[in-house]
Amino acid sequence: MEGLAIFIIVLLLFFVWLCLTEFSYLPKCIHRTIYDVFASGYEKKWSSSSYQTHKANNILLESIREKVGNRPDAVVLDLACGTGRISKMIMVQPWFCGQIHAIDQSVKMLEYLQQTITTWDSVRQSRISIEIGSIEKNEFPSSDVVALMEAGEFIPSLQTVIHSIRNSLRPDGILMMTRPPSFLGIFFFGRNQTRGKLHSMLLSNGFVEVEEFAWRWRYRIVIARFSLLQPPGLTRQF
Repeated sequence: MEGLAIFIIVLLLFFVWLCLTEFSYLPKCIHRTIYDVFASGYEKKWSSSSYQTHKANNILLESIREKVGNRPDAVVLDLACGTGRISKMIMVQPWFCGQIHAIDQSVKMLEYLQQTITTWDSVRQSRISIEIGSIEKNEFPSSDVVALMEAGEFIPSLQTVIHSIRNSLRPDGILMMTRPPSFLGIFFFGRNQTRGKLHSMLLSNGFVEVEEFAWRWRYRIVIARFSLLQPPGLTRQF
């Protein structure tokens, strides 16, 4: 009986770890299916007032506005966009006149984004494109801003993705991403999710002025600027 009890405890702890890591250590096909099944729950979460009105949204939007202004040639790349929370938040800004390219592996997630797009006027609809597929690839469209929100810790090959993002960013382009606090980051084995490891990875890929801001209990916002000319800079935390 004692052996059975230990086995059940270990099994429960393993299940808790799987839930914490959103089953991202399982085969990709299973991980994708889980996101399809729970897409409606994610849409409800991201549509909640706690997300829509959070003061950190102003930090993200101000960073984007400073970078792209009202340039019609500006491009925002929304990676692992889910149901499109970031894309929708940017597109409704009166000052944003650029293009958005949103990518996600979940068909069901993107269906929610598509439903929202159909409610926009034709001009806005023409300024966003959707791609179904993995973000673990070698090339992305040339971009001024890349968003990778609530996703980095679930990507097995984050180092490769960051390198691809770096290659897609235009001079002084910015990367906006999130990371879990370090006490949770340690559970994402091999994915550089503690503050020190993530910042080191960004700096080694040519990002400078890496800044962190408090957001939700499970996440901190990381904003980094890419530069071909400047040496790695200091990191700052707010």
